[in-house]
Amino acid sequence: MTLKNQVCGGIKWASISMIATRAARLLSTFVLARLLAPEAFGLVAITNVTVELIRMLSELGFGTAYVQRHYSNPEDERRAANTIFWIGAFCNVSLYVAATAATPLIVSYFKVPQAGPLLRVLLLSILLDIVSTVPSFELLKRMQFKSLSLCEVSQVCVYTVVAVCMAFANAGAWSIIVGDLTSKVVVSVLLFRAVKWRPRFIFDGIFARELFNFGKFIWAFALLSGFGDAMDKLFVGRFYSAADLGVYSMAFVLIMFPVANISGIVNRVTFPLFSKLNHDSENLRDAFRKALAHVAILAFPASIGILAVGPLLVSVLLSPKWLPTIPLINILTFYGLALAISSITGPVFQAIGKPNALFYTSILHHSTKLALLFGLQRHELAGICYAVLIPMITSSLIAFILVTKYLNLSPINLFMSMLRPAFAAGLMFVAVRILMPILEEAGSVPESIELVVAVAVGVTVYVAASAATNHKTYREFLQSAGAMLRGREVA
Repeated sequence: MTLKNQVCGGIKWASISMIATRAARLLSTFVLARLLAPEAFGLVAITNVTVELIRMLSELGFGTAYVQRHYSNPEDERRAANTIFWIGAFCNVSLYVAATAATPLIVSYFKVPQAGPLLRVLLLSILLDIVSTVPSFELLKRMQFKSLSLCEVSQVCVYTVVAVCMAFANAGAWSIIVGDLTSKVVVSVLLFRAVKWRPRFIFDGIFARELFNFGKFIWAFALLSGFGDAMDKLFVGRFYSAADLGVYSMAFVLIMFPVANISGIVNRVTFPLFSKLNHDSENLRDAFRKALAHVAILAFPASIGILAVGPLLVSVLLSPKWLPTIPLINILTFYGLALAISSITGPVFQAIGKPNALFYTSILHHSTKLALLFGLQRHELAGICYAVLIPMITSSLIAFILVTKYLNLSPINLFMSMLRPAFAAGLMFVAVRILMPILEEAGSVPESIELVVAVAVGVTVYVAASAATNHKTYREFLQSAGAMLRGREVA
């Protein structure tokens, strides 16, 4: 199979997985938001942020290094995979024991004792990672996105069924915790069965050192990013109530829905692709420009669209108890947009062997964020949102400047790749905001119909504006998307 066919197949299955998993996850969130109180989501946010931080300590950057490296023979590749497995097993068991023992201290930090039992149960997912980590990297390295996507779809389906059923049974925050853990068990089994690789008692110190030398900056970046990304939730969980943390987390869920879809596909498909092109500067530049243009075509309407219909979205899909999320969404939308656009830079740095650029940029990003969190605390949750937004915009600009330097790209060309989609999205926003008061004045129109009409008008305006102002790139995007979704090679 040619590289282009692999990429096309990757996009196809990554898109199927994205649509199915994000739709199911979002639907379950809307259902759970109506059944559970904001306090329950706050408790879950405390447990999730803790477990994710612990999980990041165990990866050590070996997985990314394993995907990026080319091995001269299958035996070397097997030795590297087994080395990663045993290091991961040791780290995960150690972290599980330490975190379980430290649970009282963690709970006392958040001043929410009822989170303790939830955390102890969710920590079991750290042990399940031992089974699933290497198989997931095996599938990614071989660009077997179909198998990976089917596993992910199964995981989110199990989560949705378990969590929603338990919520209807008034299980509260346990609905989400048990749903998460059950789905993790299922996906671990499926991933392990999806690959031919099985762990053996093989450990090679030379491979471990080589992988760590490459992956240490990626691990340090991921670790710093993990703690930095969680900093706002740790801050809100410490200085605000569990209900406030639930509201803040729900705002993030809504703005991150399109971002997760876009950046998930970008990182999953472009990193293996860019890694294969890392010795071909011209094709790598072309691939990056094309990927950026296509990401912009998706990111701007998705993010600006949420900004345009945010009040209706919350009112129709959630309930009045979530109305405090609206002002937060208005700020965080721009965070999501910057994150989606800049997601294309990370795979480039990793593919060209410059993971240190990610690390140093992240230091600046998160040190700025920490200072702003303390400086803007008096402005309540809106201040927290601005403390998250400002560093994201700054670090995104720096990342693009570095990419233009490393790839010898014209900044003007990159700017133009984003300007036209931004203009079309701006027209869409104006059209929707003009339409919404007209629909409200009608009086008899249900809010759900208002939302459907507003979305339909927004999509129509954006497509028309894109076809008129960015017709060449937009046509290329539609052709590429159509071909890739059908699993065909792009010309």
